[in-house]
Amino acid sequence: MDGNKKFTAGIEAVEFKEDEEIDLNSIFTVDSWSGKYILCKELGIPLYLIVYKHDEDQIRIYEVNVTDGQLSFYTHSRKSENDFCDWFASIKGTIQTKPLYEADPRKSFFDNLIESKGISWGGNIDSYVIGEDEKVECIIETRLSNRSSVQDYDPARYFKGTYRKRGDYNTWEPLFMLASRLEIPLFLITFSRTTNQDIAGFSTLHTMSKESIQYRDSTPNNNVLRGVEAVQKELVRKMGASPPKIL
Repeated sequence: MDGNKKFTAGIEAVEFKEDEEIDLNSIFTVDSWSGKYILCKELGIPLYLIVYKHDEDQIRIYEVNVTDGQLSFYTHSRKSENDFCDWFASIKGTIQTKPLYEADPRKSFFDNLIESKGISWGGNIDSYVIGEDEKVECIIETRLSNRSSVQDYDPARYFKGTYRKRGDYNTWEPLFMLASRLEIPLFLITFSRTTNQDIAGFSTLHTMSKESIQYRDSTPNNNVLRGVEAVQKELVRKMGASPPKIL
């Protein structure tokens, strides 16, 4: 999503070690690429794969296409690190203002590269459901708590941030805009490292403002489900919910 709140491209990035062979077909399954392509097609935007190998001095950019179950990668370009950042910034529609910083070895090559130029990745989608008609039926956001149990965890409480963590407006906004644009529901599923992994909280997002997010029904910590089958049934039951709104 660019600075004008428009979706401009779907991007997947992968890096290979010096001794690894670049095999584009091994990165994701055809079904996985097909889902990504369907989402981008509905938004009217291209789907790109960017590849970096640690013994090469250029970044490869491919445009991905899936037609009748056939996966194709078309070479878009090869760019130096600086040229890649310029290209990426043109998609993002952002101005590079942050100073250079010391690279973090815990982050990927691409994270360190674009952040050194003051660019951010943009919105990230955890999951979505593709129907039999090859249309996106819903967006799913997942949240994991390290401290609270599923029965206590409600991400809305942390929307405006804490002394340890900044607010969530910028992470929720692309999801609300995407679901609204496609006129589909936005669901939230919560998990906890402190709780049995077999349970999850579930809720449907309703509205978002600068101050808060509101649920259409119960909060996730008041709608705790046990097992994958229970979550699937809840998804099916709520699939016809109205899309969320930004106030």
